Amino acid sequence: MQRFASFICFLLPLVTVCQPTLPEQSFPGVIESMEGQAYLQVGRSAYIDTILIEAGKDHHFRTSGFRGVDMTLWTDQDTLHYTYVNFPHGQTVVFPLRSPRDSATLQLEFQASSSYFAADYMARRRGTYDFDIPEVYELANVILYLSDCSARTPNRPDPDAYIHRVEAYFSPFRDHKVIQILNNLCVQENAFPTYMAFRENSICYSFDKAGRLQYDTPYKSVRYHEGIAGGVFRQLLYLVQDFADQSDFRSFFAGNREYYQSLLDRQKELLNIRQMWDWLEREFPDSQDSYRILSSPLIGGSHSTAHFRDGYPLEPSFTECIMFINTTRNIDTPGKFPEDLKEPLYAGIVFTEIDHNYVNPASREHRKAIANLMDNLNTWATEAAMSNYRSASSVFNEYMTHALFCLYLSDVFPKEIADRAIEKRIQLMDRRGFLKFSMFVDILREHLQQTSSTIYEEYGSIIARVQKVVGMD
Repeated sequence: MQRFASFICFLLPLVTVCQPTLPEQSFPGVIESMEGQAYLQVGRSAYIDTILIEAGKDHHFRTSGFRGVDMTLWTDQDTLHYTYVNFPHGQTVVFPLRSPRDSATLQLEFQASSSYFAADYMARRRGTYDFDIPEVYELANVILYLSDCSARTPNRPDPDAYIHRVEAYFSPFRDHKVIQILNNLCVQENAFPTYMAFRENSICYSFDKAGRLQYDTPYKSVRYHEGIAGGVFRQLLYLVQDFADQSDFRSFFAGNREYYQSLLDRQKELLNIRQMWDWLEREFPDSQDSYRILSSPLIGGSHSTAHFRDGYPLEPSFTECIMFINTTRNIDTPGKFPEDLKEPLYAGIVFTEIDHNYVNPASREHRKAIANLMDNLNTWATEAAMSNYRSASSVFNEYMTHALFCLYLSDVFPKEIADRAIEKRIQLMDRRGFLKFSMFVDILREHLQQTSSTIYEEYGSIIARVQKVVGMD
């Protein structure tokens, strides 16, 4: 034990240099085992991995990087504590293993964190929500709109006065290098992931006083793309900066602040985030500490959510959920929707993003039952729907999130308005290719009317009831 304790002192200088990309390090020594195996305990997990030392065998273990996490590695000869000190960036060390008969290597990796929340940020944001059109986020959406990426995804909004301003102001820059590269990347089969990665990873950056893009928000990576944290936005940052400079984007953004604020004010009128939040947390044990609703007038129909946490993933000290949605420009199109349906219809955009934070963890507890229920997936979803939702769990979660929204409508709106909004939701899900949605909603309603338990408590019984009805078809 004394010999190995001294090796820890050599290890720490290798991994305490905090930098965005810490290169893989090799441990300056050899971990000995007389019995031919080592043992590893990762973080707070009670599980102990047994690592066999066999010729030519390489082992790789990784865990989420968060402040305070470590791994404990030991053999019959020595013990070593490998601590994560490069937060929020990644950290990897390769350890040589040796027994009297063979040798092997063990790579231990702490993955980079997707966020960094300072203490004052967490204190300020806890229990709150806000609406925003971030400046760099709108820059990303302008670039995407000018490129083929927007046209080749379901995100091309109908023209309006703002879009005409975008076209008029930025049309001289359609041949900018960043647009050309995105056009080449957004071939048909790759348009959607490229679009989403570019759009969402933009929130990791903000402009400083000199107009330079800085990697200084609480978010470090929103969506991987082609195996890269930060995706294509991070790769093309130098060209994004050049586009902003050449087009004087910041002047355009400043000139439209009043319009952006009008959209945010309208969102606040139509979206009762606190009511949705409270409703879901009465029905599920999971909880969130903060919500941010980010939007752009250049987003059509593609909405998404991103979840960030601070601390141990299973028991985080702080959680924040970001929803990327369109603005109210579509719901307020003159003559398109009755005034009394605007609030419930627009609420569906946010509710069905929020409730994934509650539905998905509950579904993970019932994986086998859901797989059995949806073993014949093409009877539940069309090919078009399955192009975006390819697994039983993802299809089921889409059914459940939208069905819960129908329950929410019934609980918080007058019956006549709720019924009309629910019928619109059923029609939407039919168009999207979810073939049994109306039946699913009916079963869910009927089941929950017969119990005072929460949705989470009834989750397994709901799946079983749907399975029984489907089996009778």
